[in-house]
This record gives sequence, structure tokens and C-alpha cells, in this order.
Amino acid sequence: MASPKRLLLRSLGILTLCAASGCLDPASDTTGAVRPDDSGADSAEDRRLRRDSDRDGYARAPWGADCDDARASVHPGAAESCGTTYDDDCDGSTNDLDATGCTPFYADVDGDGYGDAANDVCACVTSGVHDTADASDCDDGSVSVNPGATEVYDDGVDQDCDGADATTGTGGGTGGGTGGGTDTGDAPLFGYWGLNGYLSASGLADVQGRMGMSVVQLACAAPSYCVNTMLPMIRAAGLHATFRMTPSPSYYTTSGNFDLAKWKDKLNDWEGYDVQAFVDDGTLVGHMILDDISNYSGLDATAADLDEMARYSKELFPGLMTFVRERATEMPVPSGGTYVYVDACVNQYSIRHGAIATYFDQQEAEAEALGLGVINGLNLADGGDGRSGQPGWRTDGTFYAMSAEEVLDYGTLGASVPSMGMFLNWEYDGEESWSDGTIGADYLDHPDIQAALLELSGLVGSHAPVTLLKP
Repeated sequence: MASPKRLLLRSLGILTLCAASGCLDPASDTTGAVRPDDSGADSAEDRRLRRDSDRDGYARAPWGADCDDARASVHPGAAESCGTTYDDDCDGSTNDLDATGCTPFYADVDGDGYGDAANDVCACVTSGVHDTADASDCDDGSVSVNPGATEVYDDGVDQDCDGADATTGTGGGTGGGTGGGTDTGDAPLFGYWGLNGYLSASGLADVQGRMGMSVVQLACAAPSYCVNTMLPMIRAAGLHATFRMTPSPSYYTTSGNFDLAKWKDKLNDWEGYDVQAFVDDGTLVGHMILDDISNYSGLDATAADLDEMARYSKELFPGLMTFVRERATEMPVPSGGTYVYVDACVNQYSIRHGAIATYFDQQEAEAEALGLGVINGLNLADGGDGRSGQPGWRTDGTFYAMSAEEVLDYGTLGASVPSMGMFLNWEYDGEESWSDGTIGADYLDHPDIQAALLELSGLVGSHAPVTLLKP
């Protein structure tokens, strides 16, 4: 065993030698530069490997920029991949644009569900306005222009993105297969009664975009306003309309009885206005000749009255489809068994009409027996079973608006009827107070109701074309 004196002399000798030659501290890169976890490293290679545990050639902090030293595939310069949930290339973000395995997403600025092929990103998930894999929109600045839009004839605009504006000389009629001559092959139209508070260009676009509307039913009995203001606005929006063209029943009632002569006299008010131009180009697709049959304290309109009303309407407006707002099982039966001029009736479901499982089947069968086309729909405002908790439009406390679940349950069955040529709901109203003091639009502003109606419009839009207008 060395004596204390000898050990002291040895230590002094080592210190003298290091002072003369500049020894490296084994726990440092350079003299005095101590690193946190390198104590005891016996070579520069040992220290390098200790700082690059995954052996990918990139050191971890604080010696390098490797953000995950446990994965050899993760380091600066690595390829970012959509197949991982971490930052492959250590740039501070996960799943960058143009990552391996990315999907092209196209901008849908106008929110119509169709994307702009000239404005895309390749991303792992949708990003901002780049939220659709579709690239078929030919005008992403207009919600009424896309491959699913209905073409407006002779307006110089290619609404359906088929490469050209349709003209009346190319076999068009109404759009929606509802009247006006040749069936265009389009799916049935979907829409709403009313639109009080939305009868403007912006209002029409709002309901069209949020609620899937392609047709609106209006009690439009003032010819000058309807022809010179409303129909051009509806045409410009790429939408369609059905009108009740005569005012309320009080104008054609005598001693409490329906008066056919007075009804014709009110319809004559439209003569001298260019209604036919809007029939021919497919903007005006239907004439509701009577809104509910049972409106009289005396005699209601008979089947013969209804057929004569439809005949007279077609005499004034050739090619305009005619219909009555009454379900098939309540329509009067003509003496010959079938209607000659009335084209369709409206089977609008309410919970008060019984089991939904049989309702639309019964109405379709009766409509066929009467020689009538089928317009289906839902009584949104008053037709629910109460599960929505939303009081309806009527004030006696027993009527409820439909829930989102009801909209889809009932609507899916109505949209599946083979002979269904249009789907009209009652109603969309932005001004009228309901029984609890709310406004009708408050109910339709609920996201779940909007989503259900938008989904239902898609179901109607996938239905095979049906022409309601009789030959």
C-alpha cells in the first residue's frame, strides 16, 4: 500500500502534467465545457452516440434539433406523413400540407358543397375553406351555380356547370320534371310554403343554402308584384316557384258557397302580364288552384269545379302544372272516377293523420286511383307528436312542431314514394309569431332541425325524375 506521502506526490505530478499539456475533462467536449449527461464518457464517439440514441444521425437538444430521439424516422429533413400522429420532420407542426399520403381538398368558398378545381391543397384533413374532395364547381362565388343546381333557361349563366347555358330551344321546360313541356330529367323539387321575411335575394339564398330549398310556394296574388319583382328574383336565384294565383276564398264566395265564376274572374287579373315567359323557362312550375278545399260555410268546390279550374288555368298559362292543397283521401271523386285537368294533390303529413307507416302508401294509392300526381310534404309547424317540446303555430296548446328525428323519420318515407314529383313543407316563416310568442324561424334556426331538413332535401334530390304535368 502506497504511503500518504507517495500518493500526494503522484497527484501533484498529474496536475503538473495537465497544466503543461491541456488535458480534456472526460465529462466535457473541450476543456472546462461540461455537458449535462456526458460525465464518464471515455471517447468522442461514446459522447456522440449518447446524444443520438436512435442512431438517425441527428442529436437531441441541446446538441442538435432531433425532436424525438427515440424514433429513427423522426428528425429534421424526414418526410412528414399523414399516417403518423407526431411531428415527423421536427418543424413544430404535425401533418403538414403535402405530407406523404395527403388528400387533395378543394375550396368551397360559397358553401354549396362543390369545390373549385383551381383552388386546392393536399392535406391530411380538411383545412379551412378547403373542405371538400369535390372539384366540379364552375363558379365558387355563387351558391346557385354548381353541378347540382337547376339550370335557368336563356339567362346566359351555366348554373349546372355542364359547359353551356340551357336554352328553351334545346328541349327544356320546367326543371324538376314538374311541368312546362319536356321533362328535363331533374329530380323532384324540395321546398317550403311561405318564406315571410325571406322574400329578398339574400333571403332566398339563405334558405336555399341552409335548408336545401329548390322551390318555394307563395300566395302571390298581386300580378304586377309577382311577375315584375318576385319571379325575376326567383329566376336569378336559380330557384323555382309555385303560386296560389288567386287571393283568399272570401273573394270567390257567394252566400257561403264556393263561386267558380268569381274564382275565374280573379284569375283573369293575370292577363296582360308575361307569366308565360316564366312558365316556359321553368321558373314558375305550378299553380295551386285552391289552398284547402273545406274553406266555405256552405258548399265547397266539387270535383267538377276543380277540374274546370285546372282547365281554365291551362287555357291561360299553357304548360303550367295545376294542383290542389288537399291530401288524396280527402279529394272529391269526379263523376268519371279520375281528374282530367288537375295534375296533382298535396299529401302533407301530420301526426294527426295516423300511422306514418301506412299514410304515404294510402295517399299514393288513392292519388293513382284519381289520376293525380303526388306532391308529398311535412307539416313542420304543427304536425309533431310533442317530443320536440316546441309549441306549434296554433294556439290551443295541442299542436307541436316536429323534432329533427320526426323530420327524418316521416320525411324519409315521404321521399321514398315512387310517384312523388315534388316535396313541399309547411312552413318557413321569419315574421309570424307562433303560439308561444316565438317566431317560426326560431325553430328552424336550430342546428339539428336544419341538418335534418338538409339531409331530407338530399333524399328528395336522389329520387328518380317524375313529371307531374299531364300530357
